[in-house]
Amino acid sequence: STLYAFTTADTIELHAHIMFEGEERIDNNMSNMVDVYVLDAYTNGGTTTGTSSAMLNLGSLNSIAEMIYYPSEVGLYGSLKGFELTYDMTWDEEELGIPVTFYVGTTTSTKLVTDDDPYTASWIDTDSLEFTLAFSGLVDFKNGENLSLYFPFNEPLAYNGKDNLVIIAIKDSLPGIYKYPYFHSMDSDSSRFIYGDNNSTKIDPSNIE
Repeated sequence: STLYAFTTADTIELHAHIMFEGEERIDNNMSNMVDVYVLDAYTNGGTTTGTSSAMLNLGSLNSIAEMIYYPSEVGLYGSLKGFELTYDMTWDEEELGIPVTFYVGTTTSTKLVTDDDPYTASWIDTDSLEFTLAFSGLVDFKNGENLSLYFPFNEPLAYNGKDNLVIIAIKDSLPGIYKYPYFHSMDSDSSRFIYGDNNSTKIDPSNIE
């Protein structure tokens, strides 16, 4: 066998080719091509307690969500270079060119709560944490189930593997789409997730009420 080490993130096509000495028919020895995504160090949104469209709510003009991920869900430490979401898109149509922005940061808090109300999620005071603009671009949601969507970070995020990772996801300034994806990579039933939307004002993550 031969081992090959990829040095950069890339998208490639692979196929299997059977080599059999003395075979007369060689036109059926190659399998179909399969797309393979070669990724660098990245984290996969790790909770799968159900699916929800709230992580990136496409049904409103503007939407935002905040989620805390624990180190056991991140699964890596060092330089994080991307983030992956898993989703279902069961409608016949695909939704292409959706504007999406991600901010990332770390916190020692395990919940999005305050001392005044330790049971209800509330928005993070972004002045208290350092957030980095990790990704901003257009995203295509394809039709299917358990699909993966990889977001490469603009710059690697230094992560110590001990603090909790905070992801802020924003979908901005696109008319509401009522055929939208459902995400696995979040936990909508706990106080570590919160989301909101509006149909009037562009969202500023540093000033959320």
